[in-house]
Amino acid sequence: MSSGFWGLALVLAWPGDFVERQHTGPATLSMRPDKGPIALSDVLRLRLTVKGSEQLEVQPLASTTMEPSWRLSARRATVNHLARSSIWVQEIEAEPLRPGDLTLELPPLRYREADGRWQVVDWKPIPVKVRTAAVADVKDLRDIADIEKLPAADAGWNDWIGPAAGTLALLVLLALVVTVWRRRRRRRRGPLTPEQMAQRDLDRIAELKLIEAGRAARLHAMLYDVVRRYLRRQYQIAARAHTSAELRAQLQGAPLAAEQRARLDAFLERCERGKFAGAALSAPECLEAAELARQIVSSGTLNSTGQPRENDSPARSADHEGAGS
Repeated sequence: MSSGFWGLALVLAWPGDFVERQHTGPATLSMRPDKGPIALSDVLRLRLTVKGSEQLEVQPLASTTMEPSWRLSARRATVNHLARSSIWVQEIEAEPLRPGDLTLELPPLRYREADGRWQVVDWKPIPVKVRTAAVADVKDLRDIADIEKLPAADAGWNDWIGPAAGTLALLVLLALVVTVWRRRRRRRRGPLTPEQMAQRDLDRIAELKLIEAGRAARLHAMLYDVVRRYLRRQYQIAARAHTSAELRAQLQGAPLAAEQRARLDAFLERCERGKFAGAALSAPECLEAAELARQIVSSGTLNSTGQPRENDSPARSADHEGAGS
């Protein structure tokens, strides 16, 4: 079979992925997540699919489209050619710009076969509920499953089956006790703060030893992503900023002191250099960028109310223990 067939099978049959929401002629609109509210900092992913002959022609959506309540970022469309047919696919990321009961309206889709007449698909509006923050609900936690009973051993089995079954049951019981203890510990600790999540991610980046491997560009890209996620969670930025200019623009109203903005500007400038001149940066310069990221997400920064937060290093240590487990 051709590589196009296996690529198409991977796109359309990925488990737990997109769920079909609308179907008009050869065109299909799928979405993930399929139902339930989403957080303001989340992204709604959609997939447009058109099936036709080898002469199928589809006009893709623009790379970036601004709606009153959404920002649509379309990826480059792909075409999978099969025997005497083809399938056109384009994925779109929809970022909410405000909370509430919103309606997502996609631009019409145009397609045609060979040099025939253009056909237009008008998608139905999609209602979406957007929350201001993503906070886990205790009601969503699952109950602890009971221990499964082992089947009774046949009389003809060897004498070691009984002790082995007892040892296995003991290991399962021990694993269950450890799981319950960890879950209760996490419940007492409460949800992680944006700083704790950022410090955890920075620790994981340090463990990759990218500086020793000479991968300065990769290091700066990962540091930028961690700081961007931290600022989005800490100050409830409406949508993910893809560039340094967009990030600065969305932080205009954030309660940041002049020193903190200067530190952030220095970090963003360093990341821009690291992306385009990563191989030319020395190890000390990479260490300075990592330290700037630590300072930005450290407990000395302001919270969303503009008040300094108390040092929560013990909570961060507990977070590292939970992440390692």
